[in-house]
Amino acid sequence: METLMAELDAMNPSVYVLNLSLPTALALDEMKPCRLIQRALSIPVEAIANAPKPLAPNTLMLLLHDKLGHRAFKQFLSVKGNAHYVAFIDEVDEYEGLPGIEFMQHTAKKLYKKYLSESSKLQVDTSTKMRQEIEAKLSSPTIDMFKAVVARVKQGLLRDALRRYLKSSIYLELNLQALNPELAKELDEAVAQGKLEIPHLEIFLSDATFLANFKSYCKSQHCIENLLFWEEVEEFRRLPSNQIVLRCAKKIVEKYVNIETSKTPLDLPVHMHEFLTDNLEHVDRAYFHDAVAEVMDTLRSIELPDFLDSPLFMVLVGSWVTMDQVYAVHHLHNDLESAYFRHRFHYICEAKKEKNRDDALG
Repeated sequence: METLMAELDAMNPSVYVLNLSLPTALALDEMKPCRLIQRALSIPVEAIANAPKPLAPNTLMLLLHDKLGHRAFKQFLSVKGNAHYVAFIDEVDEYEGLPGIEFMQHTAKKLYKKYLSESSKLQVDTSTKMRQEIEAKLSSPTIDMFKAVVARVKQGLLRDALRRYLKSSIYLELNLQALNPELAKELDEAVAQGKLEIPHLEIFLSDATFLANFKSYCKSQHCIENLLFWEEVEEFRRLPSNQIVLRCAKKIVEKYVNIETSKTPLDLPVHMHEFLTDNLEHVDRAYFHDAVAEVMDTLRSIELPDFLDSPLFMVLVGSWVTMDQVYAVHHLHNDLESAYFRHRFHYICEAKKEKNRDDALG
């Protein structure tokens, strides 16, 4: 007992993580539940009473982050047909840890610093409101976060740079009359009538040869920053990492949210369901936060109490003890401690009843 208490005093539970290998997990699965429950009942009461308690315990998070607890809780939910709750949380955890999200953050901050910040040497035409909105999104960027600024930049290119470019000698070097006479005529008429529109600009932005010529003109006029910004935003939108993030988000929505594609859709509020299915072009790190909070509330208020009242909880405690009794004791606090002693009292009462029956028969 003294050795156990010494280990408890020396251990920092915040950094102690139980290592669970596959062979160990399989060995635990092969042990009879009654044997694991007996091991759970073998914990000295004094050890639990004297173990340090966390200041702000979170029973559900403890179970989800503990390898054995996660397995046991998910197994319990499987019996009720609700294992997809934990599976959803697991996949969102993986989604939020994607390297692509970190790279999106890095690239978005780089674009902001280079073209939008007040100290930028290549500052593009934008408003204070737009700048503030983008700055607020830098910690959780989306693929289309620069959309409003790009639209404003395109309007600026259309009104000024494109109009002057189509009257320049650099444009004549393109020899568009020979390449596409109809297009050349259309552009000449639009310039003459003052009716240049965004589709005319898109012609030069979507063709590599035309874009290179237009870019040469912008460089010669020292107004290249708007065109460079547009190019880099397009590269940002097409980043493979961004596409991976988008595909992962779509997969989660199709698997757990969309009632037309999911075998076991989550029971979410209508507004949350609609947001997740209709805004996939705006995915960011926090995209599923509200849905996860909703699922966590359901688990905490309904599923967790049922799990703690089930024999599977004591099987879990027995598994902890089998791995490391000190680890088990450190986890038995708050709701877990109360549940443990309820079960312990029940098993003691049952043992006494059985003994009395045996004595009566004897």
